[in-house]
Amino acid sequence: MFPDIFRDDVFRLETRRLWLRWPQAGDAAAIRALQPYGLEEAASFIEASRAGNACGAHLRMVLTLKTGARDLIGMIGIEEKGQPQLCYWLDPAFRGQGFAAEAAAAMTDAFFHVTPAEELRAFGEGAAIGVLQKAGFVLRTDGQSPKGLFALNRATWRAREARVA
Repeated sequence: MFPDIFRDDVFRLETRRLWLRWPQAGDAAAIRALQPYGLEEAASFIEASRAGNACGAHLRMVLTLKTGARDLIGMIGIEEKGQPQLCYWLDPAFRGQGFAAEAAAAMTDAFFHVTPAEELRAFGEGAAIGVLQKAGFVLRTDGQSPKGLFALNRATWRAREARVA
């Protein structure tokens, strides 16, 4: 799904306040603390994330602040689940500060810049709805889509990009 430029572990995205980088072995303890994983499961998740990133099957990135210790504060990724789907989670201590929306915008921009896909999907409820809406996603209400399914198509993304530029 992703081209060669994303397949090197030195690849990262930069936003105003965040670095989005590949997960590293040293992130296992933070993932374990924030997700229902044991340390071995967190290490396996990191290995699988790196392997999938390396072959272009998905793109999973760690969120770190650009200032300070640069510890993991969350993760974001685009997975191929029938159709490309944006997924993320954030340390509760960093919620409500716009970090998830900032990361989601960076990932959707990268996705549409480098893939030919016409649509990116995401599931959201609660606070995630605001995050997705800030990134340009709209709720699918066609009566056939699962509850909480949001989508961002290339035309809507281009229009958002034109307003930002």
